[in-house]
Amino acid sequence: MRKCDEKKPFIFISYAHKDSERVLRIMDGLDRAGYNLWYDDGIVPGAEWDENIANHVENCSYFIAFISENYIASNNCKDELKYSRDLNKEQLMVYLEDVSLPGGLAMRMNRLQAGMWYQYNVED
Repeated sequence: MRKCDEKKPFIFISYAHKDSERVLRIMDGLDRAGYNLWYDDGIVPGAEWDENIANHVENCSYFIAFISENYIASNNCKDELKYSRDLNKEQLMVYLEDVSLPGGLAMRMNRLQAGMWYQYNVED
C-alpha cells in the first residue's frame, strides 16, 4: 500500500486494531483504485498519539469508519468518530458485521450513509 501523501486530500481510516486483517484488505482495494488513505500505522514511536490522530482528523477530506463490535468497544475509535462529527467531516460508515449500536451511537450514526460490507459475497 502506498504511503499517504498528506499534501493532497486524504481519507482518514478509523478502525479497531482487532479488525486489522479485514480492514487492510479493503484498504488495499481502495489504494489500488487510487485513493489517498491515512491510518494510524504511520505514527512515529514516541509521538503524541492523541495529537497526531486529532491533527489527521482535522486535515482529512473524508472520514471512513469500519464498524464492528470491536469498534464499538474501543474508546479511541469512538473518540475519532465523535471528533470527525464535531468537525462536520464527510463520513461513511462501513459495517464489517451486523452490530447493535448503543443508543447514543445509533442516534447519530443511523442517519449517515453506510455500506454493509458483511452482506456482500465478493470483496471486490
